Amino acid sequence: MNQIGLIASGMLEYDFSFITDETEKSSELLTVSGSLGGRIGDLNLLINKSFAFTGHEGDIDPRLGNEESAILRNIYMRDWSKKQSQKILRGLHVDSIPEASGSSSEPSTAAADWIELREGDTTIRRSAASSASSALSRANTAKAF
Repeated sequence: MNQIGLIASGMLEYDFSFITDETEKSSELLTVSGSLGGRIGDLNLLINKSFAFTGHEGDIDPRLGNEESAILRNIYMRDWSKKQSQKILRGLHVDSIPEASGSSSEPSTAAADWIELREGDTTIRRSAASSASSALSRANTAKAF
């Protein structure tokens, strides 16, 4: 295994320890190692070096030191965290957009803060489950972000 593969396998073991399925691990190893290889140019720009791939095995010349490996890992984790936060925010944005067709049988309560409305003899009460799940959903999204 080349140096990029060793860095990627270390990241899977420590940074992505939540991935337990072997098939998923091997797939993620290819993704991480390919992404790390693509970020060598970013590393070169940041530290003003000229690392390059050589030979058939994809080895890096000159070899990365501990500091360079750590910087490369941090570049990857920065970009990975940014993508994960964008996914969460996209989900939040999509959930908060009312349906365009208006054919939904249930009223939208995503933006409503009320539980009960009264006017004269008429009382409109929203179920506690819908308000609790909405608030819970928002809290979970905030925690994930």
